[in-house]
Amino acid sequence: MQIVLFSLLIIAFFLFVYVYNLREIYEIKGRISATHGRYWFPLIPLLGIAYIYPAYKKYLLKGNWLILTVAVLACLETGFFLREAIPFYLI
Repeated sequence: MQIVLFSLLIIAFFLFVYVYNLREIYEIKGRISATHGRYWFPLIPLLGIAYIYPAYKKYLLKGNWLILTVAVLACLETGFFLREAIPFYLI
């Protein structure tokens, strides 16, 4: 279960840095900005490890459903970046 703990610690650290930077931007500009969800995309695999893996271990489901689920999510995220995010920045 160390992998779950490490995943949650990384997410907590990222959240702390994110909120700290938002607070700093708020103090400089006087308004909240740069609150895009795209900053959280790199944490999606860690969220999967932190929340799906414990459920997998608890219920001991048979088969490779976890690997299949992670592979499908990775393909969907990659597809999103290739179709939506990258072309947006090339305009």
